[in-house]
Amino acid sequence: MVEETNKHFGLALTSLILGGVSLLSFMLYGLSAIPALIGAIFGLICLIKGQKHVRVMGGIGMAVCILGIIAAVAMVYLYASMINWQNVNMDAFQSLQNIDQTDKTQVTEWVQQFFKMDISSYIN
Repeated sequence: MVEETNKHFGLALTSLILGGVSLLSFMLYGLSAIPALIGAIFGLICLIKGQKHVRVMGGIGMAVCILGIIAAVAMVYLYASMINWQNVNMDAFQSLQNIDQTDKTQVTEWVQQFFKMDISSYIN
């Protein structure tokens, strides 16, 4: 009985830690959704099988993981909304061969075609 409680406590703690990791790394192009999904599963297991104090901890871990998933999805949406999808095609990528890759202005103009916003202020 004690061993099973410790097992579920470990899952609850892992759920909390993975949720925290996902919240701290949500700007990594959606990769933070992976630990958040794993943590949410661990939290759900604790909610179903754990005892009272483990259920609370698992529920909190699951909630933090869900927030991490929401943040990751929001960041993927924001990143995708910055891209000018009409210009993402093979012709645009092959046009890289026609520019002087050592000329910073030409490279900036080539990259700019893929973004809806002005990126010139982000390039030194």
